[in-house]
Amino acid sequence: MRVDLWWATVAPGERRPGQPLLEHAAAERLGRADVEVVRTCPGCGSSGHGQPVVTDEPALGLSLAHAGGLALVAVVQGARVGVDLEPLDTDVEHLADVALGPHDVPASTSVALLRTWTRKEAVLKAVGVGLAADPSQLAVSAAHDPAELVSWSVVDVADPRPVHLVDLGPAHGVPAGVVASLAVTGTSRGPDVVVRSRSAGP
Repeated sequence: MRVDLWWATVAPGERRPGQPLLEHAAAERLGRADVEVVRTCPGCGSSGHGQPVVTDEPALGLSLAHAGGLALVAVVQGARVGVDLEPLDTDVEHLADVALGPHDVPASTSVALLRTWTRKEAVLKAVGVGLAADPSQLAVSAAHDPAELVSWSVVDVADPRPVHLVDLGPAHGVPAGVVASLAVTGTSRGPDVVVRSRSAGP
């Protein structure tokens, strides 16, 4: 199951950060230029966020994350995918209260907390609900352990397991000072991650 990762820098003040990268990545995977990627938030109906979809290719899984002047897009055919990234200088003062639930291992450092957070958000994006669901209602493995979805109790959302979670690192194009995670669901096979573009670096 091949997952393509695309990286790009985001210009300050860009109106829809990462949208051009989304469209380029989808077009490259589909082998055609006439690709329209739409996003709709299930909570508020906004077209500025929500799970990206190619209207005439619903089997193409897409996910976008952007923060700290970077955009990351993941593309997979025949499965669902989610990515998240956070800079290490993210303010984590109240993040534990939002991210951690009763079945999570407490994070011992801010980096561990960001790892837990990106894993959870990647899973929620792959499922298609994003942060409309409460991240504390799913548990992931401890940050120093192999990435795994441990438990799922999100109200009104079916358990998506098997979920294949990957802690992304330098081999996946992740620049220094960034924590990033990938989740794939809807397939029994784990992802073969291929970095297609990297315009951002350490």
